[in-house]
Amino acid sequence: MNIKMNAIVLLWTVSWLGSPLLAQKGVVSAGIDIQSAGGSVASTIGQTAYQVIDGEIGIVHQGLQQPYSFNIVGIEDLQEDIVIRLFPNPAESAVFVQLSPPAPGSAQGPFTARMYSFEGKLVLEQTLPNEVNTIPIDQLNAAMYLLQVWQGNTFIKSYSLTKVN
Repeated sequence: MNIKMNAIVLLWTVSWLGSPLLAQKGVVSAGIDIQSAGGSVASTIGQTAYQVIDGEIGIVHQGLQQPYSFNIVGIEDLQEDIVIRLFPNPAESAVFVQLSPPAPGSAQGPFTARMYSFEGKLVLEQTLPNEVNTIPIDQLNAAMYLLQVWQGNTFIKSYSLTKVN
């Protein structure tokens, strides 16, 4: 058994050492090496090339890839089981906001509708205690408005609403 295992390890090592090693090359626009008694750090600004082709008149770095990274600073999970419908749109005298399932009081607070003009002015605010809630808009001018639905201090969804005469 030991001889078989040694032979497998030997074959694997030979095949690994015999194969060409491929690595990414850096095409950088700037960089710096910092050294101290504790070690060294190298940093660069640029892109990563994963294929280099040598030709008669020069070298081409094909397939530049730009490393993609992002950091989520903070996000709260919203209730995805709540469906909100706004109808009719456009509306003349009233608009209805339907919450499915109905919006009983929850730990996050009651649902609220806030309507803003496109200049950013808050023109209407109303709680949404029922499954279907009526928001009167007959006192508003004919224009486009932004209606936002909030639950407590958590933004849920926004709608563009057109008020007609």
